Amino acid sequence: MSDLAVKSGEGTGVSDSPAESPSGVGEERDKSVIVPYRRFKMFSCNECGRYFKANSDMKRHSMLVHGKQRPFECVECGSRFGIRGDMNRHVKAIHRRVRPFKCDHCSVTFARKSTLATHVRSVHMREKPFCCEFCDATFTTKATLHGHLRSFHVNDAAKNIRLNSAS
Repeated sequence: MSDLAVKSGEGTGVSDSPAESPSGVGEERDKSVIVPYRRFKMFSCNECGRYFKANSDMKRHSMLVHGKQRPFECVECGSRFGIRGDMNRHVKAIHRRVRPFKCDHCSVTFARKSTLATHVRSVHMREKPFCCEFCDATFTTKATLHGHLRSFHVNDAAKNIRLNSAS
């Protein structure tokens, strides 16, 4: 058996039966995949595509991050969070303005190392690694690509899905 992704088969750990959606409502679909170069089953979040080793971790993530269950409240502004660490990060970055990551090129500071890295790639290196599949537009972040798709290619995406499901 190859290490590349497989649809199903004996000994792969992937089931042909669809898994129920985290909300328990709507269309059922298989959330499990075999990731290339890995021999274990992964579960992906329907909302953001993040992968998890355990289905229970994926369901917890979905409920806390995308669901309505947000038990942790910021005492400063009332914003609610599904995960305590997210609330603590919010308090540090927004209310205490803790920004320990400084750009060597322009001295702008950031609360997260990943945001600094994105800033350097997009502003100083002018990288635009995210490409639209429907036109020649390129973007610095996945979020801006998704915004572009929602604004300009809603019908193109629907047509593409219909064409792929027909074949």
